[in-house]
Amino acid sequence: MPYRSLSAFVVVLALFTPVCTAVADDYLKIGAWNIENLGGRVPNQHPAAIAEHLLVADVDILALEEIWDTDGVPETMTSPALDQIFQRVNEGDDADWTYVLFANRTDGPERHTGIAWNRKRATMVGEPMKVPVAFASDATWNRIPHAVKFSAGEGKTDLVLIPLHMKSNRVDDSMPGLPATEQIRRQEAEALVAQLPAIKAHFHDEDIVLLGDTNCLSETEPALVAYKEAGFTDLNSANVVTYDKGMYRSPFDRILIPSGQQEFRYSNQYVLTPTSSQDHRRKLSDHFLVLTAVRVLQDDDE
Repeated sequence: MPYRSLSAFVVVLALFTPVCTAVADDYLKIGAWNIENLGGRVPNQHPAAIAEHLLVADVDILALEEIWDTDGVPETMTSPALDQIFQRVNEGDDADWTYVLFANRTDGPERHTGIAWNRKRATMVGEPMKVPVAFASDATWNRIPHAVKFSAGEGKTDLVLIPLHMKSNRVDDSMPGLPATEQIRRQEAEALVAQLPAIKAHFHDEDIVLLGDTNCLSETEPALVAYKEAGFTDLNSANVVTYDKGMYRSPFDRILIPSGQQEFRYSNQYVLTPTSSQDHRRKLSDHFLVLTAVRVLQDDDE
């Protein structure tokens, strides 16, 4: 076929080919990242590098862990480090990021959880809910879980996210009789599971996602078994490494989705892994950002 005729054929074909909706318009990307003592760790940690990392991740909603409240105002919960990061991310036309931080049990400035989102892609529905978990001991739920509902648009997929930062694997010698950290995480999971009916009733929504730093070393840990028995699927059941401290490499960071829901039918957990873990630890964090995609469908909640 002569070149000119082929070109005309392509133009005609384009005119009669249906325009497909872009994949990105049909999905929300959610993630979680423990940004190792952000705002409390001065040397080497660069807001510009962290902003670039978020741009590469291209998430719409991000659960946060280990964020320091260092604005110097006790009545507020803001992070100057996060402000610098999102100022850079928001320079593009497609971004309008904001965030909320959640107080820990000590009300100190260190290591808060929180959640950030791009208001051009997702809308927070109502106000965050402080989950009334039972404290089995002074060591359980030092980072109190909070639930936040988001919507992808009127009549479309909405979901409730609960950022997690569960008990670390460090044992506090100042607390005599402290149970093993695995046991503490089991108590935390059971306390959170007990509040799931209240969370669903509060938000009128069944689509709850748990995500963040579980500190669990294996998918067989009792805490993760408790979540599974409550109807969640651990997207990191293969125990892919998300924490790299050189000698210590662990699958701490996990996204747990509600089993059997159509919005999560194709959801898999991905890990934003750098080529140089040492450089990543120096400039960013000892944890990797984890993420997944959620289908945007017609809302199926009553």
